[in-house]
Amino acid sequence: MANTVNNQLLSEAVQHSQLLLSYIAEHGIDISEDQINILTKAKQLNSENKWTPEEEAKFWHTYQKMVKLIHPVTINSLLATIEQPINSPTLWQKLIKQKIKPALAHSAVKLYTTFALLSMAVMLILQIYSVIGTTLLKSIEKASIRMKEIEVQVSDLNLIDKSTNKRTSLQIGILQSEFEELENEKNSSIKLLESLHNLEFLRFRKDTPETQIEQGGIASGDMMMMPGQNPAYMERVDVLQSANNTNLILNIYILPLLYGLLGGFAFVLRNLTTEIEKMLFSHESRINYTLRINLGALLGLMVGLFWGDRSELSQSFIANLSPLAVAFLAGYSVEFIFKLFDNIISTILKTNLKQEDSKK
Repeated sequence: MANTVNNQLLSEAVQHSQLLLSYIAEHGIDISEDQINILTKAKQLNSENKWTPEEEAKFWHTYQKMVKLIHPVTINSLLATIEQPINSPTLWQKLIKQKIKPALAHSAVKLYTTFALLSMAVMLILQIYSVIGTTLLKSIEKASIRMKEIEVQVSDLNLIDKSTNKRTSLQIGILQSEFEELENEKNSSIKLLESLHNLEFLRFRKDTPETQIEQGGIASGDMMMMPGQNPAYMERVDVLQSANNTNLILNIYILPLLYGLLGGFAFVLRNLTTEIEKMLFSHESRINYTLRINLGALLGLMVGLFWGDRSELSQSFIANLSPLAVAFLAGYSVEFIFKLFDNIISTILKTNLKQEDSKK
């Protein structure tokens, strides 16, 4: 069993030595003629299975020198650039009649590029969704504040005797007109929010005096009538609450996670280009990059949670820009963030130890 394993390892090393020679020749690296002869002879000895201890020792010694000579390029990184025949095709490979397996480096480029573009598309859709919702909520908030101011102003004007001050009626009329415009603008924004969040459309009644009172319109006369606790009004409140909750979830959890994920993809694609160009990409690199992307998403989510207690988060896109930018940077510079965490923890531990020593 041991001899079989040794023979298999030796055969693989001989095959790899031919790959080494090819790389050395293509890149103009100088090696001695004796080293070339030893590696060439090793191929013949392996095919005829005529190894002697002396020949095997020479081969391994030369093989070691060749590996050091091409460093940081490795055998694994060279193998990652080679297409290999498919000996045991899967059902899908049989259907598409695929006979050659793409090189690991090329398949990695396609995989990471595809997932990066998909993540970016999802992020853009959700970002646009969030921006529209945030803008509508801000518009509704401004309209509500101004409407309350008009209510106070109209209430004050109604205390004035209109028979002695004719301007009072005119001012009330102007304020009522502005109130109606704001109410229409607010209702339009609520309907857009309702459509945006895929809720059931509001069904307001026809514009009768009673309906105007229910919807917060202007009653006949000079007094301003405000919305009561009716089903239509409560339904509008449900729309606003649903929109606020959706925006909070997007801005605190989902978007920071996606920005961190994109930061990880940006780092991977940037380094992948360099590694493939210098033939440094290997199976280990693919594992490291996959972990890097997952850590980027995790750090992005952490950034969103750290910013989650900001009350203006659901109301201002500018306020959202800062944590999302930090989430992207955290996903791009995972090592820096974790090193920062390690330094903070180390400092805290040292401080605690000093305090304990001082107490003793």
